[in-house]
Amino acid sequence: MTDHEMKNPLDLAKAAPWSSVLFTTYALSLSFFESVVIDALIRGSGRNLNIISDPDDVRAGLDA
Repeated sequence: MTDHEMKNPLDLAKAAPWSSVLFTTYALSLSFFESVVIDALIRGSGRNLNIISDPDDVRAGLDA
């Protein structure tokens, strides 16, 4: 797969056996991250996953 063919971020998550991953985001959907992103990375042997996010947005998502 070439760079210009990669249209979906999940394709990138599945593209290699990542040992460490760092995500940055303002709008964090923990349910989406857990069910889709983490699942794809774990299936590809990802183990060290980190997220940097806006704390107010995370709090708001947890309160919802």
